[in-house]
Amino acid sequence: MAITLRVKGIEFVCDTWEEADEAVRRYGAESPASNAYASKPAAAGGNGSGHSPGAPAMDTALLRELLKAGSHGVKTKTIESMAGAKAKALRPALQKWAIRVGLAADENTFPFENARPEGARGWRLSDGALAGAKELVEGARRG
Repeated sequence: MAITLRVKGIEFVCDTWEEADEAVRRYGAESPASNAYASKPAAAGGNGSGHSPGAPAMDTALLRELLKAGSHGVKTKTIESMAGAKAKALRPALQKWAIRVGLAADENTFPFENARPEGARGWRLSDGALAGAKELVEGARRG
């Protein structure tokens, strides 16, 4: 049973109610009367995204988004909102994320390639990283 949850404009797909509860606890619930144009509080690290990059639910959501897109890639804007980094800070953030989740062994391996999803700038996983990501998701489902 997959649970789709939208928290502060970011959609999470959770496999269990515990994952959904953790996403709400970590990122908070958005009130129906919230103003979309109100300034967001800066997260730790001051990236202004309003969420903490590196959370398990965010790791899973980004990994699944990259897998779903496959060789077409994911728009940079989508990845920026999920990774909590923008512009020149995105590539190093993706590198750290890849090492943390196990897609890269060290900083000398960059498992991403440039992509043009729907004509926009974006990123996709390299062929080897795509296979590794599938194994990570399957392992998470079993564990």
